[in-house]
Amino acid sequence: MASENILDDLLFNEESKQRVSIFVAFCMVLAVYHATVFWVIMDDDIAAKDTMEMFSVSFDTNTHLHEEVRTIDDGDREVLSFEVPTAMFDDHDGFGVLYININYQETSGQIGDSCDTVAADLKPNSVQADWQDERNVLSGLSTDCSTISLALTVFPQYTGNQTQVTDMSAEHWASQWTNDAHGRGMFELQIEVDASQPTGSVLPTVSDDDEEVTVSWEAVFFNVVVEEVES
Repeated sequence: MASENILDDLLFNEESKQRVSIFVAFCMVLAVYHATVFWVIMDDDIAAKDTMEMFSVSFDTNTHLHEEVRTIDDGDREVLSFEVPTAMFDDHDGFGVLYININYQETSGQIGDSCDTVAADLKPNSVQADWQDERNVLSGLSTDCSTISLALTVFPQYTGNQTQVTDMSAEHWASQWTNDAHGRGMFELQIEVDASQPTGSVLPTVSDDDEEVTVSWEAVFFNVVVEEVES
């Protein structure tokens, strides 16, 4: 009976009907507002994304090569230094990656003498580079005269691959890949030789007490190319 009285008050009482009407009108206005936000404002945002400019980012590369031959005594550990000429920084947007190849052969001349053991380490120092990049190979070891290949990413996130980006401007994306501070300074490569001796050698006049090692440095520089992609 009490619930019927409440319903009668809502339906037949003038003051209550006015309140119900105001509440219903408020709900309708709120619903229209949310619909407007979704269909008008959000639609504008979606349309804006569709009209964002897209750019391709690619790299024209140029390589500076340097080769050095060093004879290292058995048990010795030597440090070879390498610095890229200033002109390479002046002529390019950035220094992308540094490759190092270390080659050697068994040169004792003794029959049955196996390859010496050569270890190489590119030591992190004050040169500005991406020393923590997971793609880096900063150390290597060879016991069979195979090439030791090292690699260091100098310009952060550089892969050399073409990518596509959206928004901003061509100038903005070009500036992201222009920095001549990366790679300036002296790189230091530590090489150690452990010469092997053939078992039962009968040539006392021939000894395997050193090894000739050839180190090839390859510094890859780039100029960034940013072009708008036509939609």
